[in-house]
Amino acid sequence: MPAKAQEMLAIATKNLDRLNNLVNDILDVEKLVSGNMAFDFQSVDLLAIAREAVEENQGYAQSCGIGFRFAETTSHVNVHGDSMKLGQVIANLLSNAAKFSDKGKTVDVSLAVDNNIAKVSITDYGPGISKNFQRKFFQRFAQADASDTRQQSGTGLGLYISKSIIDGHGGTIGYDTQEGVGTTFFFTLNVLE
Repeated sequence: MPAKAQEMLAIATKNLDRLNNLVNDILDVEKLVSGNMAFDFQSVDLLAIAREAVEENQGYAQSCGIGFRFAETTSHVNVHGDSMKLGQVIANLLSNAAKFSDKGKTVDVSLAVDNNIAKVSITDYGPGISKNFQRKFFQRFAQADASDTRQQSGTGLGLYISKSIIDGHGGTIGYDTQEGVGTTFFFTLNVLE
């Protein structure tokens, strides 16, 4: 296949992926708004879910010119959850970190347990988040107006969906940020005994 055709095919594939993600996000939002988001709760290994999400998103990280580093500080961490939905949350947070990281940087991912609370943290070393945008976090279609700092586009639905999923699990989701230094998004869930 000629180089120009390969380039056009790559662009078409990327746009198809973007459209697919948008449709899936809009469908998820509709389910959340209508109260029809179904969860398949069972005992799941959060470490395995996090590890799989990192592996599945390595290609996206590479396309953004960054890498993921997963620090495993614990063994199996069983929680009462929906493995697909928890994987979606981690993928959303990884995607955001990749979008806002400077090329050549590494995004740190960790899972720790303290007092029977599991905490997944994803830290980027990008520009941080302005105070003006922070109050819009977790709202539908909220996007930082940072075209000069964002590496890729998005729908503005990922954090809203992620918060709704974590709320549905009885957990918490939050962030720590410092402009010019970076941002850590995290969520917590109760560990099964």
